[in-house]
Amino acid sequence: MKTVSSYSQLESQISGEWVNEWDVTSGSQTDYQDFGKAQLDVYNTASFGWCYWTLKNDREHWDFEWNIRNNYLQLGKDYRFGGTLLVIYL
Repeated sequence: MKTVSSYSQLESQISGEWVNEWDVTSGSQTDYQDFGKAQLDVYNTASFGWCYWTLKNDREHWDFEWNIRNNYLQLGKDYRFGGTLLVIYL
């Protein structure tokens, strides 16, 4: 894995395939909000944006829509979200 040594190296990257889940058994909603915010703060530095792994999933924290609808991920005005949403159905 390549190490990023400066902020400028992130400016022309895209962050992809992330979810708001980690190996924890008793995380509160606030824990998930903090974890999601930390990821968004880092991934938002990519000038080409970021991609969430799944739009819909039976695992709640892997489901982007569920996270937004239930306030586990909070997309405020500081996050670059918009433009084209590509959904691939297999």
